[in-house]
Amino acid sequence: MRTALILTLFITTLGLSLSAQSVKGYVTDQEGLPMSAVIIELNNSDNYAISDLNGHFCLEVGQYRNIILKAKFVGYFTRVIEIRKENLMDSINIIMLPGDDAKAETYSISHKNHIGGFAFHFGYNYIESNFDRFSELTENQIIQLNRNAHYANLGISAYVRNIYANINFGIAPLKKTSNELYRHLNDSYTISFNLGYGFNLLKDHYLILTPYAGINHLMYNEYIAPLNNKITLEEYLKQGYVDYSILQYTGSLGLNMTVKLFDFGYHRQQGIYISIGTAYNFKVHKHPYIFSRSTSIRTQSSLSVSPINTYVTIQYLISTKAKTKKTDL
Repeated sequence: MRTALILTLFITTLGLSLSAQSVKGYVTDQEGLPMSAVIIELNNSDNYAISDLNGHFCLEVGQYRNIILKAKFVGYFTRVIEIRKENLMDSINIIMLPGDDAKAETYSISHKNHIGGFAFHFGYNYIESNFDRFSELTENQIIQLNRNAHYANLGISAYVRNIYANINFGIAPLKKTSNELYRHLNDSYTISFNLGYGFNLLKDHYLILTPYAGINHLMYNEYIAPLNNKITLEEYLKQGYVDYSILQYTGSLGLNMTVKLFDFGYHRQQGIYISIGTAYNFKVHKHPYIFSRSTSIRTQSSLSVSPINTYVTIQYLISTKAKTKKTDL
């Protein structure tokens, strides 16, 4: 009988000791000095502890599976700390930062959609040229210019308080054709500058829509060269060809849809994104410029531009994260 009673008392004591788990730690300010009278609250309940003169505290946590502490002190931001059960034996250092929760929350609500950061990107851009009615060019040259242009793109973008700026450079592969006497080369490149505004539609910048306006500098180059050095200049000129370039400026109105693939780094402030976009192009001058190596003229021929271009890019974005509530510190 006595043995059974002792065993019962032992099991009861063991059960109480296992259930009476606690969190221990100390509270300091940003300079490392201990803070007393700081309230440490458990899981938004009435269970709390108060730090002593040395900043130390001990809080019974019972059988909670998820342990969330809130440290509160007048004139300091509320700290929120989540602790795993397996880390209860560790001593916790809570660092308090001076500030006002109410002001921080107001600032967070009004600025929670801010986007900031800069990105390097590369990708593919499709532009359909649409030159027509050039009195200076032959029909064959017009056909060459109107071939669909596929550009490899490199660029840099930046967001500052949602304001978007982008500089982009694209180059099309060199096209080569030749006959018995001549080699025909054709290439093209584009430089664009865009300004817009980004809308952060999902948490943690997982979906950003950016409408923008911009201007494009498109250069089309045409080169004709003899296949051998024995051809006479007279024979070369009889073909009616001259090395020339056509400079075309267009404006654009576009929209980017940028989706985060994954993030990484300190506080997840770096990410890989895919951006898909389209733009409507329009003329910003009546006539294009045509010039050769020695002469520059303005053509009187009419110019139409391709109405739409599309692109896909992969971006490496280093972001300054949106402002969050200070209670999330």
